[in-house]
Amino acid sequence: MDQQDRNELHRRLENWAHVYADRYRKQCAPGFRLYRSPDHYYDGETPRAIDHRDAEKIQIAWLLLEERDRILVGWWHILRPHPVMLLRRVNRIGPTIIRLHSLNHYIRGAEEKLSQHLANCKNQQYDELTI
Repeated sequence: MDQQDRNELHRRLENWAHVYADRYRKQCAPGFRLYRSPDHYYDGETPRAIDHRDAEKIQIAWLLLEERDRILVGWWHILRPHPVMLLRRVNRIGPTIIRLHSLNHYIRGAEEKLSQHLANCKNQQYDELTI
């Protein structure tokens, strides 16, 4: 997987996380808006269009991953915990112990497996594979 493919996958994963994340981003308590200008909370970028269909395709391919890879990709992109918390959860599964310095390597491997599932499922009808 070259850098261009990785960037495209990360763009798609950000869209997937935006659709499936169960939380709000860039918000604070309403009272703090009285103390700061609205420019502080608005970064000036126009909101990106959300592609729900592509997020559904990513979700289907994500469900086809093994449990350890599903946790690596899902927690890293959706829950975004501290890396030590992710390691604690992942190391409960399977015989291999992942260390902090090699976490990025395992996440990339899981993302490549996800990309392979997406490539394999490209010719299938996603209407048949509804969640």
